[in-house]
Amino acid sequence: MFSVDRRMMFEDENIRRDEDGIEHYPLFAAAFIGLLKREYDGPEF
Repeated sequence: MFSVDRRMMFEDENIRRDEDGIEHYPLFAAAFIGLLKREYDGPEF
């Protein structure tokens, strides 16, 4: 059906990536979703 390359969740927490590969961002980051479309180039969690 569909292929999902990247999974993101917006919530009341800090930036992190969980053991399932889901990226978690604080709620205000949704305002910058256009910048999050890029390949992740930050530190590994």
